Amino acid sequence: MHIQIIIPPGAGERSGNRRTAAQWSRVLDALGHQVQVQERYQEQGLCDLLLALHAGKTHLEQLRFRGVCGEGKLILALTGTDIYPEPDVAACAAMQGADRLVVLQAGALQQIPESLHGKTRVIVQSAHPLAKKTRPSGRFELCVIGHLRPVKDPLLAARAVMELPRDSRVHLSHAGALVEKDCPCREELETLQKSPRYTWLGETDQQATHQLLADSRLMVLSSRFEGGAHVLGESMVEGTPVLATRTDAACALLGEDYPGLFEVGNQAQLTELMHRAETDETFYQSLVDAAAACAGQFHPDRELEAWRALLEDLVTC
Repeated sequence: MHIQIIIPPGAGERSGNRRTAAQWSRVLDALGHQVQVQERYQEQGLCDLLLALHAGKTHLEQLRFRGVCGEGKLILALTGTDIYPEPDVAACAAMQGADRLVVLQAGALQQIPESLHGKTRVIVQSAHPLAKKTRPSGRFELCVIGHLRPVKDPLLAARAVMELPRDSRVHLSHAGALVEKDCPCREELETLQKSPRYTWLGETDQQATHQLLADSRLMVLSSRFEGGAHVLGESMVEGTPVLATRTDAACALLGEDYPGLFEVGNQAQLTELMHRAETDETFYQSLVDAAAACAGQFHPDRELEAWRALLEDLVTC
């Protein structure tokens, strides 16, 4: 098939949408399809299937495709902001108009009208281990991976680190760009960087990000909600357990009883989990074991077969 993947306009080279599109392009190419990634539907190009990321931001391109290529198939991949905290009117209209919907974790089904569950498929994004562990001695390294956006609650982990006992060996590194010029956390970020317990690295490339994950004892995922954080899978396959907010995505991918979950925005709980992980080897090992038990779902073969099944189903419907 000739497939066009449409991403929201203005997506940066290292944005989540563009990274997802690039990964799916490789998967679909491996399945023998011809794939283009772009921001606008190309009417002059061959297109048997349009795969659109983000219901609202690509809705006009979806409508253009429907108007030009009535026989073509349309798959809509729903992002976190499409469905959390609730789908808006545009997202609901886009969901109704798609032939199939894709979500990145099973918990997202709770946000989609039950009448649409029959055409919704869960495809967990795979991840590859890319780094060798070189953990330095003397410090208990933690990391945060993600741009400093309000929905990520990006400085919660840094605040939690500051509340640890004075003799704590915990150090937190944060890789991610300050993408909003008027971000309200800018001033606080400058203050936090004065502490030896916190280092903001800014935006890092893929290899550096994976090395940071591999070298850390824990990764902290503090999002208020997530569609299905790719970094969670990356952390699992690098062998680094996570401390994560109790969101639909974390519970679906890690399990409701995963020992490293804390309530959204609860800084005190996060500080306590950090302290236990540093000082209680049995607890830390429970995190490692639980993470290892989750890692298999992120294997590339599973993602490949999920896409194969979806496309075969779409062709025969």
